[in-house]
Amino acid sequence: MPEPPVPPHAAAVSPAAAPPLRRSRAFRWAAVAAPFVFLALAEGALRVFGPAEDDAAPHADRRLELTDARFFEPDPELFWRFLPGREFRLDDPAYPHFRTNALGLRGPDVPPERPRDAVRVICVGDSVTFGLGLRDGETFPERMEARLRDDVRLVGRDVRVVNAGTPGYGSVQGLRLLQRLERLRPDVVVWWFGMNDAKPAAVRDAQLRPSGGFAGALSDAVGGLRVVRAVRGLAAGDAADAVRVPPEDFREVLASLDALAARDGFTVLHVRCPNRLDEGLRELTEVVAAAEGCSADEVRAPYPVLSPWTPSPLPAPFRFSEESRPDGGKRVVVESEGLPSDRVATLAEVVRDREAVARWKTAVDRLTSLLPEKSVGDERLFGTTPRHEVMTDNCHLSSRGADLAGAALAAEVLSRLEAAGRIPRR
Repeated sequence: MPEPPVPPHAAAVSPAAAPPLRRSRAFRWAAVAAPFVFLALAEGALRVFGPAEDDAAPHADRRLELTDARFFEPDPELFWRFLPGREFRLDDPAYPHFRTNALGLRGPDVPPERPRDAVRVICVGDSVTFGLGLRDGETFPERMEARLRDDVRLVGRDVRVVNAGTPGYGSVQGLRLLQRLERLRPDVVVWWFGMNDAKPAAVRDAQLRPSGGFAGALSDAVGGLRVVRAVRGLAAGDAADAVRVPPEDFREVLASLDALAARDGFTVLHVRCPNRLDEGLRELTEVVAAAEGCSADEVRAPYPVLSPWTPSPLPAPFRFSEESRPDGGKRVVVESEGLPSDRVATLAEVVRDREAVARWKTAVDRLTSLLPEKSVGDERLFGTTPRHEVMTDNCHLSSRGADLAGAALAAEVLSRLEAAGRIPRR
């Protein structure tokens, strides 16, 4: 019996032609899905098998993720800023008790109208200027204001020192904040930056432009992926200027600051970023040498000794000893006066932190070398007082350090007010 004729519409999709069409569609879908599948697999592998990320490590590019929602709110230009008009009483040694004014700055409100004979100083900086770990009344801007008010030439005049320090800020953010505060019409601006500027970063502060809405949320989500941060880190490599504010950006900030000062008639008092990075680097180097000398692959020591953030509070020499681990390995034990040796780290971790501190110090030194010659340094701020008495960690001031800095900077401000004819010379 002859086979029935094939209808025309059926001939157009003959069995011989259908498989290539289906294969073509499958290939297209596979091409579209492949990058996403690879990204998902790479992200999962980094999260499971990759090195642990330390949010406090100086080599971590996590600056936009470390803001604390208890204090800060997003800002399109400053990235974050303090919640304005709040009083904070928290069980947190870094933020024991402070309040913010209507401008979102630490301290009391500043009247927008400035009397003719008023004297105003704005201190722009990071957590050092803010006074991390210090209570209200202990920060160096407040101590500076008290010293200025005690000067007989300023008795009866409206003297105000505005604390425009914000934890985590670099100089790019500081310049943008100062531009917002122009209406305060300062006589002197105290400029104290460097530590955050010199922190490694795959994306420079000047290139960061967070946006709101869906685009901003998508950008934050993609930027938070481990694989994206890894690619950025590889792109940055070990370049000397792979920091938040590289030298060329730092020069541009200083030039813009000078232009703003010339236009608005204030003078700038630069501070050369006092720090104890050299002490931390020396301590980590001693620990590495001791471990390598006895072929130990692990270290047990007090937290400040192994921390890349906090040098030992006392300049006492270390005592080294050896101990065996249950697995047969060897550990070097570091003892420092009055501190428990309660932190354990591998030698590789200590070497990593030493290298990170060395790069950090080099970057800080490079940036501070670009400051004007008459900038105020350690000796002018603290005299012969040992640095472990004036700084609680790598850079933050103790109450005594803030008092000494406030007194020294008050004297510098008075000198500049004399030079500008705002007060009579002694």
